[in-house]
Amino acid sequence: SALKARDITVIRGTSPERGIVNVFEGMTDFLSLLVMMNFNNLAGDSLIMHSLSSFQRAADFIRSQDYRVINTFLDNNRPGEEGTEKFKAEFGGRVAPQSQMFAPYADLNDALCANRFTG
Repeated sequence: SALKARDITVIRGTSPERGIVNVFEGMTDFLSLLVMMNFNNLAGDSLIMHSLSSFQRAADFIRSQDYRVINTFLDNNRPGEEGTEKFKAEFGGRVAPQSQMFAPYADLNDALCANRFTG
C-alpha cells in the first residue's frame, strides 16, 4: 500500500519492523531494483522522491519515522551525489549510500537495461 504525499510516495516494506528506509529518485529506479533482485517488494520501507527537489519532504518524513538505516539509491551523477550529501548532512551515519552497486551506470534502470542483454 502506497502513501502518497504531495511529492513523495512511501511503499511500506514487508518487514513489520520499520528500521530501514530505501530512498529512490524515481519510481523507475525502485521498480528496476525489484526486477534485478527478483523481489515483489523490499523488506524495508521505500521512499520515492519523484524529484530531488522534494528532499525536504523526504527528510521530514524520514525524521517522523525514526529509521535507523537510510539506504540511498540516488543517481551516479552530480545531482544524485549532491542529494546523497544532503542526506548525510541531515542524518549522518545512518545514511548508507548504495549507488556503487549500479556504477558505472547513472541509475538503476540503466544498469538493468545494460545487464539484461549480457550473460
